[in-house]
Amino acid sequence: MTRGPQPLQAIQEARVLGSKIGTIWDSPYTGNACVDLIIFCAHAIIFVKIKRTRTHIGDLLDIMGQYSREIAHLRRIPQTVVAYRELWVRSQRGSWLYYRILDDGIIEIRWDRTTIADPAKDTI
Repeated sequence: MTRGPQPLQAIQEARVLGSKIGTIWDSPYTGNACVDLIIFCAHAIIFVKIKRTRTHIGDLLDIMGQYSREIAHLRRIPQTVVAYRELWVRSQRGSWLYYRILDDGIIEIRWDRTTIADPAKDTI
């Protein structure tokens, strides 16, 4: 069971953004897919789940609470030195937030894939 409709407009926008990073491969699955996009770069593969939010995101703990199910699904993908798992969240105003999903926490990243701050560790 899903929590609302799939964010089709956000996924379309993410395809455009992702094509600036590398080659896009759309996930063949629909609905409860673990990822919405896979981006092939020169030295990495990025597995991306796209979500949208209507609420204010204050910090990493908000993301971990609001999207715990999506984070758990992304963690099913093995993390390696060339495979990254990311959650991209589109705000109601059209801005994007990017998060790299680690095995034991998450970290906010910039568009250029550099980190913004120290990772937030899971408390579970």
